Amino acid sequence: MRAKRIGFRFRGVETRALAISSVRCTEDVVGEVQGQTLSLVRGLPAGRETETALFPGEIPDHFPGPQDWREGCFCFLDFLPVHVTGARGLPHIGLDEALQALVGSRLR
Repeated sequence: MRAKRIGFRFRGVETRALAISSVRCTEDVVGEVQGQTLSLVRGLPAGRETETALFPGEIPDHFPGPQDWREGCFCFLDFLPVHVTGARGLPHIGLDEALQALVGSRLR
């Protein structure tokens, strides 16, 4: 995702907006569940010693109503970041652009 420039006509003020993301803790994989080929996420859940792959669910075609927000309806696992080895770096989604926007000019 690229930084979007937003211009204001107020004393020459220029602003920028950037969607900031975090370290990627899971990877997308394809697997078979009960005879169906599905897109899964794989990672190491907090408090566990082995990786797991699970089906994250589907995006609903409508906004959830009050009955959908009952306790326990949305339970998600917390995944740990991967261990970094060598010069590979942390897997991420747009973190390089966020760092460049925040501190890039100070490193030149």
